[in-house]
Amino acid sequence: MKKSVGIAVAAAMMLVGGPAAAALVTYDISYFATGFGAGSPFRNVEVSFRLTFDNSNTIDRSSDGFENVRFSLPASYGNLQFGYYQPADVLTIASFPSFGGCLLSASEDGYCFGIDTLATTPIASDFHFIDSALGEEFWSTTSTLSVKQIGGVVPEPAGWALMTLGMIGTAAALRRRRGSIRTPAVAALAA
Repeated sequence: MKKSVGIAVAAAMMLVGGPAAAALVTYDISYFATGFGAGSPFRNVEVSFRLTFDNSNTIDRSSDGFENVRFSLPASYGNLQFGYYQPADVLTIASFPSFGGCLLSASEDGYCFGIDTLATTPIASDFHFIDSALGEEFWSTTSTLSVKQIGGVVPEPAGWALMTLGMIGTAAALRRRRGSIRTPAVAALAA
């Protein structure tokens, strides 16, 4: 029995590749920024969306996972993209995100804002954008952020497989243990 349980555990570990910590998370995020100063082509900027991504790894740049997007800047500023820096739990929304920050160039329109400590106490950075026609960059002086996590963390199939294997192993061990324990009455009958 021990040998068959050991073989089953080894086979399952090879199939799933070891324990997996990956988890898909979903957030509804709304961000409103204003106070860009004189000369700004925009009085305020509003961004809202639902984003689903794997928060177990750093993500350099992706546009996957966005839903229900509302973005008040013109299309020339680029599509919504995000980067996620896992060690610090920093989400960056930008035209060109990169490892917890963004890459903006004075020669093209672009935008950037970040959210620090996303999973615990989200804190938004100022909204920053560059208007290439004006040759200027602008920073918000006031911003409002709303972050709501939707549902719980969803484990990967490998996590489910390991959990199921653990339950089967525990049940097998309990069954084997129960079969080897004899009460005094059963022992007397067997003699």
